[in-house]
Amino acid sequence: MKRSAWETIGGFNEAYRLHGDNEWLGRLAEKRIPRIHLVEATAPITRLAVQVHRPQLLKLLQCGGPALRLVRHASPFPLILRTVHASSIMARIATNRASDAEHAREYETLMRRFRRIPW
Repeated sequence: MKRSAWETIGGFNEAYRLHGDNEWLGRLAEKRIPRIHLVEATAPITRLAVQVHRPQLLKLLQCGGPALRLVRHASPFPLILRTVHASSIMARIATNRASDAEHAREYETLMRRFRRIPW
């Protein structure tokens, strides 16, 4: 990202322990700063194709704001494979009541401010 984007948006809000990335992406979308989401070379990138073949990418497009677009990288494989491991935040939310309550508070705060979870 360009330094000017970071200077416009600012750093991560440390009040968020579980959803700091989502809050930051929400501020990025509010300012309509262009953002790309890299997908593998074989992934669909048009809205119609995404809707039919990769509904999770459609949700990303809907929640990411109007300045988000999909761009293919050269590899036929995803750059990141999402996993949930025993010490991850998602596992902690699923198994710990305090973390689950904190997740719910942060989630509601994001929904009030952005009306979506701004991936």
